[in-house]
Amino acid sequence: MCKKCRVKVNYDDYACKLLMKIEPSFSYPEPIQFSYFSIHLFYELCKECAGVYEKKVANMRRAIDADNDDIELVSNNYNGERYRSLTKVQKISSSFYRDRYDAEEEIKTMAKYLGCTHIVNLRWRSDTGEEEGPKGGTHIYTVWQAIGYAAK
Repeated sequence: MCKKCRVKVNYDDYACKLLMKIEPSFSYPEPIQFSYFSIHLFYELCKECAGVYEKKVANMRRAIDADNDDIELVSNNYNGERYRSLTKVQKISSSFYRDRYDAEEEIKTMAKYLGCTHIVNLRWRSDTGEEEGPKGGTHIYTVWQAIGYAAK
């Protein structure tokens, strides 16, 4: 890629992380080091890719900043007829978080980005983590992941 074709883009780590989960083919910019006296990173893409990248990141940033309380969660234990007419768009899952609420917010953000109104067949996956305590002991804690289908 020549210097004429390169365009600087703003890098949003969290938005790119969520986009990679939703769209495995999503390509984010590689950092380029520019340094005279200190290391400074900036990100560049070709003009064509930069436009697509900026649009996707802006849409994800809107979903992150939005109030996602309108996304309805439907447990995988639900056996009623009310949600059967919904169209499943894509299977989505959050990262693991210590707080279940954070996992819920992340999966709602992904559903909002996809233009969905519900997450159906929602289930929770838990695992344990451990860390050294302040006095040398081991603190064991639970981490949570939300898994479901974005639907509209």
